[in-house]
Amino acid sequence: MTVIHKPAIVIQELGELGRLPDGGVINAGGVAGPHFTIDGKAVILADGTASDGSGPVLSLGGMVIGYEHVQATPATTWVVVHNKNTEKLQPTIWDSVNELLYADVVKIIDPNTVFIHFSTPQQGRAILLLF
Repeated sequence: MTVIHKPAIVIQELGELGRLPDGGVINAGGVAGPHFTIDGKAVILADGTASDGSGPVLSLGGMVIGYEHVQATPATTWVVVHNKNTEKLQPTIWDSVNELLYADVVKIIDPNTVFIHFSTPQQGRAILLLF
């Protein structure tokens, strides 16, 4: 059995939002009605559900900003100061050979600082998507 993973769709405003890897267009509106479309097919309904059953849709009113913290020296504790004044974030952590790392603790200290703790010293980078 083949499992197909569908990407989450982020909606910000009306108009073309971007293109999928296969060249499909992600847009808002496109045809009359309370839904969003991909290549002219209604997939996201006004209530936030996906018409094809692929799962929930994340709808954001503002911009998503990326921030990269590079930890060049191995450490058990990384303190990431992003200074973007938000506690809405999604961290992804990579080691020095680009393998995904899982921290023991990731804690938002304040709207500008994230604490990351590992059981053994790690070096790499933390990528934060900030909303």
